[in-house]
Amino acid sequence: MKQFMLLTCASIMFAQSAHALSCMRPNIARSFNEFAQSDDIYVLGFGKITPTQKIIDPNKGKDGVAKHESYSVQASFSGRFMGKSGWGEPKTLPVRVEVQCLSIWCGGFPSGKQDAIAFFQKTKSGYVLNMGPCGGNYKASPTSQEQSILKSCFRNNKCSNAQIEKLGGTYR
Repeated sequence: MKQFMLLTCASIMFAQSAHALSCMRPNIARSFNEFAQSDDIYVLGFGKITPTQKIIDPNKGKDGVAKHESYSVQASFSGRFMGKSGWGEPKTLPVRVEVQCLSIWCGGFPSGKQDAIAFFQKTKSGYVLNMGPCGGNYKASPTSQEQSILKSCFRNNKCSNAQIEKLGGTYR
């Protein structure tokens, strides 16, 4: 009987953990390194993202049942892009925000109320901000320290392990 209870408890624990999403804490210095190593082209922006169309989030569920589906929203980015000498001249341009889901966990449309740092993927059709359930592509209200570290990372084409640690994350 004791073995049966142990097996039952273990089965319940494993079943529950199979339904959890485990994400590393987002760290913009670590994200910088990941995007810098990507075969895709990414640009680093600092500003506000505002939807230019009504956001119809299928995950709210009109009938009370969330669908957990990815969706796309046309938006406008007003801000500056990072260059070798720091943040460039202000620009406003169209972007697409891709809100992605992984099973029942979804990202969300970024709040346009405060300035943020965003890693935009440069595609043939324009700039895309991917907002997944684990974060890492977008940081609202960045501190001056975070911005300074990113400028240094940009000049060196990489963030150091010390910079990653300084922003509160482990390096890998």
